[in-house]
Amino acid sequence: MKVIFREKSLCTCCMKEHEIKTVLVDEQTIFKGIDVKYEACYLYCDVADEFYMNEQQIQENDLRLKNTYRKTEGLLTSDEIIAIRAKYGITQSDLCLLLGWGGKTITRYESHQVQDKAHDSILKKLDDDPKWFIFLLNEAKNKISIKSYKKYFSKAVGLYEANKANANKKTIESDYAKCDCSLTKFTKEQNEELAKMDIQSEQIDIIRQFLRLDAYGKMLVKTLIERESLRCIEQGTEQDISNTMKFIDINS
Repeated sequence: MKVIFREKSLCTCCMKEHEIKTVLVDEQTIFKGIDVKYEACYLYCDVADEFYMNEQQIQENDLRLKNTYRKTEGLLTSDEIIAIRAKYGITQSDLCLLLGWGGKTITRYESHQVQDKAHDSILKKLDDDPKWFIFLLNEAKNKISIKSYKKYFSKAVGLYEANKANANKKTIESDYAKCDCSLTKFTKEQNEELAKMDIQSEQIDIIRQFLRLDAYGKMLVKTLIERESLRCIEQGTEQDISNTMKFIDINS
């Protein structure tokens, strides 16, 4: 038993006023078939020589038990789930929308319910892959407010760019070395479309590279364009790119 706090007050165990100790006690129990050892927090009455808990301690000890179990099984703890959500700045309910889960699922995982391994894997992927978060966010764009979308998008893009900045330089150089950057030839119809739109040569080069991307690459490019468009609108520096974007949408 480790005493972490002392306070003189009415003891609800013996119903007398005296110094009550808040203590930590080593506990051991079976949870989901696993032997779990954890540290529980109690109030201790010297008069009755009894341990007891208030409502807050009941909830905290339940979470201590389940977080210890999570660590034993290699699952995210409630604090780690909270941290993942916090780094994207997203609410519990909006994260459930992005993942297609019930509206209170994240709330339960952050408080009292242990997630299954399938949901745990999804949360870990979300933690590691801001690009996937951006993809999910765009899929759910019509289900959340514009203000929230912009906030989450900005956070995710910042995380994605930070990940890129920290990437190994040799890996990046290797990826570029493997990339066949030869230009794509336009069809006759595409060339005619370009001529009608009076698109400049540097824009054509960008379009050529865009057309070589797979569906995921095109999604990332469009996401970046959308983010920069929002920034330009906010700063009043937006330029007319309607012709270029029209051609991209036609051929994507």
